[in-house]
Amino acid sequence: MALRGSATTVASIDQANSAGEEFANIFYETMDKRRHVLAHLYTETSTVVWNGNACRGLEPVINFLQSLPSSSHTLTSLDCQPVPDAASPGQTSILVVTEGRVKYDGHEDENFSQNFLLTEQSGVWKIVSDCFRFIDV
Repeated sequence: MALRGSATTVASIDQANSAGEEFANIFYETMDKRRHVLAHLYTETSTVVWNGNACRGLEPVINFLQSLPSSSHTLTSLDCQPVPDAASPGQTSILVVTEGRVKYDGHEDENFSQNFLLTEQSGVWKIVSDCFRFIDV
């Protein structure tokens, strides 16, 4: 079934897909190989919920992520969509949903799902909310 909507809507979906894919590549490369620079991807008030455990604020988020064992992520699914202005007034935002497999040092490979709410700040996508969950199959 073809997507119906105005050219503007289709263009914004295409832009969200392009930005989301680029972001996902940067995020997982950084998480797996350059975790020490993750702070550049988050805001001062970002929230991370990792398997039901929440932390908020740049310093607690980065401390938590850096405390995780070394990782290797492989994405199997990526979906992106623009967030309507009514949901984030005055901000350009996109929702990025990923699924894949992750291997943390000392642990078995596991399936995961991760959702990011991104907002554009000075021409750069920043993570406002990051929700990670292992998936049992």
